[in-house]
Amino acid sequence: MRRPLLLPVPRTLLMERGCFLITEATCIALMPGCEDAEMEAARDLAAAIECYAEGRVLILRSSTERIPLDGIGLRLAPRGVRGCESLSPPTEPPPPSEPTEASEQPDPSDQSGASDLSEGSEKSELSESSEPRESPAEPEFEEPCDLAPSEEGYRLRIDPTRIELEAETSAGLFYGVQTLIQIVRQYGHRLPALCIQDEPDFRWRGFMLDVSRGRVPKLDYLKWLVHTLSHFKINMLHLYIEHTFHFASHPEIGAGCSPLEPEEILELDRYCRSRHVELVPCLQSFGHMGFTLSLPGFRHLAEILQFDDWSRASWRQRLRGMTITPADEGTYRLLSEMYSDFLPLFQSRLFNLNSDETWDLGKGRGNDLAREMGVGRLYLRHIERIAALARRHERVPMIWSDIVHQHPELLAEAPEDLILLDWAYEHDAPVDRCVHLAEAGRPFFICPGTSGWNQVFPDVWNATINIRRAAAAGRTYGALGVLNTDWGDCGHFNLPAGSLHGAVLGAAMAWNEGRPESDLVFDQAFSLHAFDDCKGVLGAAIRQAGSLVRRKTGKRIYTWELWAAPWNECRPGREIPPKPAQAMGHELADLAQALALCPREVRCRDPHSWSEICLGVAMLDSLVMRAEADHRRLGHNDAPRSERISLRMMAERDAILAEWVEKQWRLRSKRSNLDDILSVFDRQIRDVREATGAGE
Repeated sequence: MRRPLLLPVPRTLLMERGCFLITEATCIALMPGCEDAEMEAARDLAAAIECYAEGRVLILRSSTERIPLDGIGLRLAPRGVRGCESLSPPTEPPPPSEPTEASEQPDPSDQSGASDLSEGSEKSELSESSEPRESPAEPEFEEPCDLAPSEEGYRLRIDPTRIELEAETSAGLFYGVQTLIQIVRQYGHRLPALCIQDEPDFRWRGFMLDVSRGRVPKLDYLKWLVHTLSHFKINMLHLYIEHTFHFASHPEIGAGCSPLEPEEILELDRYCRSRHVELVPCLQSFGHMGFTLSLPGFRHLAEILQFDDWSRASWRQRLRGMTITPADEGTYRLLSEMYSDFLPLFQSRLFNLNSDETWDLGKGRGNDLAREMGVGRLYLRHIERIAALARRHERVPMIWSDIVHQHPELLAEAPEDLILLDWAYEHDAPVDRCVHLAEAGRPFFICPGTSGWNQVFPDVWNATINIRRAAAAGRTYGALGVLNTDWGDCGHFNLPAGSLHGAVLGAAMAWNEGRPESDLVFDQAFSLHAFDDCKGVLGAAIRQAGSLVRRKTGKRIYTWELWAAPWNECRPGREIPPKPAQAMGHELADLAQALALCPREVRCRDPHSWSEICLGVAMLDSLVMRAEADHRRLGHNDAPRSERISLRMMAERDAILAEWVEKQWRLRSKRSNLDDILSVFDRQIRDVREATGAGE
């Protein structure tokens, strides 16, 4: 029988002969010791069986250690007691267990197991006459072996008489259930006999979502994101906040920004814990505090007051922000009050203080201190002060490591409990520099990115290489975990569905970096398990659209910034040459058609994600049309359409795109900075209509 597509890839997997049939007699049995958390995992599994195997199963609390015949047993076992080879023997002997070839790959579209047996038919050994699909890069598996004890590991055995899932902790059992759900998703009610032993490479597998630079998500979307990422075994979430929170002591900070409310954080924290995800408080505490420092009551705390009206600041100015000065005691009074409003809402003992990119430190109000002790030690002094504030709330401080790398002498003097977040986002970034943190004995995370920010469609090519290299470096040098990032530079246009691809790749690499699947296999598994897309259309579309600009131009282009550039600058045409623009236009047309023909069941299962992917492709096509129009304005005569018709078409398309963007934004996000995004469309439409004479 074909090997299942699983994401993340498990540590060890052994295929056996035979199958387990989910029938009316099947139940989920919670073994003694299972509590409410295990009941929630059992309900997840029951829901998956109802959805994909078209059957209803009862959930029972068992008073014995025996799993009923035809049952699915969930067991919490003491450390080191059992292995997959020693799972409870069935009361009826299974067919002879012979490993199949390890190179077999599944066909994710094969759902025949759910329909090729009549109701009430008896268990029988599956036919293996069908040829496995070939794959250019197949994960290699070895036979199950005794693994080192892991708090998040699990052991899963499916044989023709029962299924047994065993773990040492509630989290491990939860992750085993997610793997079993993925198997049910592919095979319906006829599950292949197999044995899996699995555990993660990294203790922490995190995702950081920017909720400050334009897009503030709705609570329902954040819960959906937690549910989705936890399915891929993510266990940490940071929401990056500069000002988009309702601080009770300073409500003016979040006013007018659709801020997150304390009640929303409390509810999200509860939901995260139910999915074994740690919601880590994350609050900017040094650089990038431009919004707060532009307010009248806090301008005196800016190291250098770059602007005093946030609404008039450009996106680049907002991104660069302002640094809060360490030369004023008011800084620490303000941060202490913000922490007191913020930190009690979280159960996590960690606290991300951020404190990155303090580009203007020591150049303004702190100039005298910088001359006296040096910029590096001035930075360190502030970190020591805010770390002490964090400890008052019994939190372990975390900061980004970029300033520490600029001043390596700080490593020996930094607080011992300080956790460093080592970020690098380019495909060729020096991710191995984390070796210096390891050699200094400093705890650290390795932090790649989805490459979704400042893009109309994420740069999947860059993200794939960056995430894979970062995870490998983190594993080599002993990182505590992987914290994958999704920033919101320049208004946070980037679409959530596109960024999900990189987020899930980060989850897969953080769980099992040593067994990476090929891009093709990952895209197939991602499509199947993120979107219920057994044909792989959406994963392939994200890969194709997300690598298009790089493939055709040979360079990285920030496509949202390019799309938003003033019409008279002709920037798209200068960045995208004529021939690549034509080739991109043809490829995008084919891709849009493929998405339009996406199976109805896929579009209906997750219509928001499908629509966002289609929107991203349409935005890329609009950018290519602008480039073609620029070529004519710049004197190139090889464009296929006349200027007037092309420009009129562009104005009409951009008006449709603006409505589409607003609809998708409102589905998943609060109003927040939507007006800033829509103003870009308004300006583009106005400029194009003026160029065609339609605006006269």
